[in-house]
Amino acid sequence: MAESVAEEREEQGDQGKRDESWVGVLLTGEPLPLDLVNTTYIKGGVRGRLVDALAAGPQDLDSWLAAQRHRFAPDVAAALAGAPP
Repeated sequence: MAESVAEEREEQGDQGKRDESWVGVLLTGEPLPLDLVNTTYIKGGVRGRLVDALAAGPQDLDSWLAAQRHRFAPDVAAALAGAPP
């Protein structure tokens, strides 16, 4: 699995860097499901505050999906592009 993650990161190139600047989430560049999980994290360590990058509601999820669209299969990406908010 480590090889596939490394290969995915190499394929992403600049797109992976763009993902990292999406909302300042610290742990990105992992497989897509883990990147979604990592939109909730503790800022400042164990005693820090919980940050949910998608807390503002569905519009944040729409933005996240739009930023990640290039990582989906082409037919799924097209469906996401054509879907209403």
